[in-house]
Amino acid sequence: MKTNEINGFKIGNFYLSELRTVVSLYKKLQEKSDFQGKDARINILTAEFGLPLAVLMQAKEVIGYASAVINHSNKVEMTCFFLSEFHQVELKEALEVKAKRNYIQTFGDDDHSISKLKLAIERLIDWLNL
Repeated sequence: MKTNEINGFKIGNFYLSELRTVVSLYKKLQEKSDFQGKDARINILTAEFGLPLAVLMQAKEVIGYASAVINHSNKVEMTCFFLSEFHQVELKEALEVKAKRNYIQTFGDDDHSISKLKLAIERLIDWLNL
C-alpha cells in the first residue's frame, strides 16, 4: 500500500478489503446527520456515497475516507468522511489530494472521465444494495 504519514495517521489507497468498514462508517455518519428522533437507519446507499479512493488509518483501523462524487454541476468532487473526533483540516486536505491522484490515475482527466466515474459509482451502489 502506498501511504503518506501525517502525525501518526496513514493516508493510503482504498482496497476492497476495507469496503465493509467504509460502508459502515458512511452509514453511521449519515444516521447521525439525519437523526430526527426516529429510527434513521440507512439501508440503501445512493450516489452520494461515491466511489471510495483513499483511506485514513490509525493503528490499522479506518477512521476516514475520501470518495469521488459527481456534484450538481456535473463536476467531480472529492468528499471526505471521518469519525468526528479525527476530522482535521490538514488530514482532510491530504486525503483529498490522495483521492484526486487516485482518480486521475484510474479514470484519467479527459471528457470521458466523468461518465466513467458515474458508471463506476452506479455499479458499486447497485452491487452494495443487492
